Amino acid sequence: ARPAHLYFPELGYWFITVAAITWVGMIAASAENMAITTLLGFLAAGSTIAAIAFLTGAGWVETFAGYLLMLSSFTAFYTAAAQLLNANLGRDVLKVGLSQRMREAPPIMSGRWEPGVIHGQK
Repeated sequence: ARPAHLYFPELGYWFITVAAITWVGMIAASAENMAITTLLGFLAAGSTIAAIAFLTGAGWVETFAGYLLMLSSFTAFYTAAAQLLNANLGRDVLKVGLSQRMREAPPIMSGRWEPGVIHGQK
């Protein structure tokens, strides 16, 4: 018999939903930014493995999911730091792997004194 504390199907079903949404987000992000694609890839894989762990009660699978989710948090820190530093310093301090289309796109600028209005965005 499985230990009761490892078997948590309600959380397993929740992770199925999170995984499905995150896999689609990863595919969409792959057209623009490798850092976000990597982040969402680790998060989707971790969520998928966590769903399996909670539905089956396999403790070692839950541990593996935890490591994947930790990798996603480290990648999230790098991605957020890169985007903040690059945007505020006006140059690439940390690489995020922008696609050719994103490198050639005109910058989107917020209008002064116009909160919520973004000029140049269609």
